[in-house]
Amino acid sequence: TGSATYEDYRGSGYTRGHLVPAADRAYDPEAMEATFLMSNVSPQIGAFNGGVWRELEENVRDWARNSGELIIITGPIFNAKPQKFGNNRVAIPSHFFKVVLDVRNPMQGAGFIIPNRLSEDPLANYMLTIDGVEAETGLDFFHELLSPAIEDKTESTLSTEAWPIDPRRYQWRIEEWNRRR
Repeated sequence: TGSATYEDYRGSGYTRGHLVPAADRAYDPEAMEATFLMSNVSPQIGAFNGGVWRELEENVRDWARNSGELIIITGPIFNAKPQKFGNNRVAIPSHFFKVVLDVRNPMQGAGFIIPNRLSEDPLANYMLTIDGVEAETGLDFFHELLSPAIEDKTESTLSTEAWPIDPRRYQWRIEEWNRRR
């Protein structure tokens, strides 16, 4: 595939989903502007982008405010033969992942893999260990950042209490956000 352009998305039925949300860079106009570059964009179904993905992004912002410092890694996951659209044959991800690492002591992490479609399932259904995301993506996220012992412990355990999901957002998603398709 070639590099995607805005023209590829026009009339395609896909939104230009930001991997780093613009709201996460609201502290600096230049950083916010950079979130609109095509290198930060991947095709998302509108109901996914404005639904379950939005819910995850808003929860991650809450966790960042409470933690003070998170490492967040986001990306697409493609099937072996992804569907494509546009003149540049932009590949459509089947899923998206997000990995969140709280570097405070005790270090804790969580991962999410969510299908690129409308979802009525609770966000917690998509939560898994970082090891689980690594197994699905073939990526090794923190091998150069953490010692092997800390990496093994942090990536193989999941404390859902450390990552509280705001239940009101789920209600909003079901009652309002998903209806805006």
